[in-house]
Amino acid sequence: MKFLPEDDRNWLEASGYDYEELGDQQRRGVVVRAFPLPPGKFQVDRADILVQVPSGYPDAQLDMFYCDPQLRIVPANRIPSKAEVVEALFGRQWQRWSRHYKPGQWRRGIDDLSSHFDVIAESLRKAS
Repeated sequence: MKFLPEDDRNWLEASGYDYEELGDQQRRGVVVRAFPLPPGKFQVDRADILVQVPSGYPDAQLDMFYCDPQLRIVPANRIPSKAEVVEALFGRQWQRWSRHYKPGQWRRGIDDLSSHFDVIAESLRKAS
């Protein structure tokens, strides 16, 4: 199933990401496999990242992201704030990172998957 705008697919491929577009009767999403994590921050160096893609995207904003495996901050061995929930999506268990845009922060026609991954990378870097 292909539903991402061509610009998003081009960005994913140019970035060298191994990705897959997923869909079922209820939702769509894109998984970036083995996304690099901040060095030494979590119990693993890479994780799969899932972003659900709403109908109406790219005008409709992206929201949150999901990780597999579930990430824990080291050396404290604790789950990051606002990442305590695990959801079953697309046949896998995903750790939900509840990170949201403020009203008006998503810039329609400007923001896209690449800018959302900038937010994801910053969220992972700042996780506490």
